[in-house]
Amino acid sequence: MSEQKSAQLQVTAQDHRIRELSAELTHVVNNTGFLISSAEKTNTDLQAARSELAEYRTQIDAMNQHALNMQKLADSQKKDFEAEIEKLRREQRAESKISTSGGNSWTHDSLWSRKTHSTILEAQRSYH
Repeated sequence: MSEQKSAQLQVTAQDHRIRELSAELTHVVNNTGFLISSAEKTNTDLQAARSELAEYRTQIDAMNQHALNMQKLADSQKKDFEAEIEKLRREQRAESKISTSGGNSWTHDSLWSRKTHSTILEAQRSYH
């Protein structure tokens, strides 16, 4: 009987140990599921962040291209203004030579020359 009791106690102890190990395994499985779920969410968040960064990069590239286009346009306009100023200066010099050789009369040409001079000054002010 003592062997039978001893065997039964051993079976009971093993059964208890099995339950403990089963509970521990369930706990590990649950924690693993939580960690996997957390990792999947983190991965999803990371992918969303990468997508957002790519969108920002695209927007920044577009803004940089726009800035370059604006700079090219500004440079072109600057050259046009400089050419116009130079043209007006040449015209003013030619008009001033004509008006100094023809006296000090208030003719249409001398009024036009004064208008040209004021236009040059105005263009220079707006340029600077």
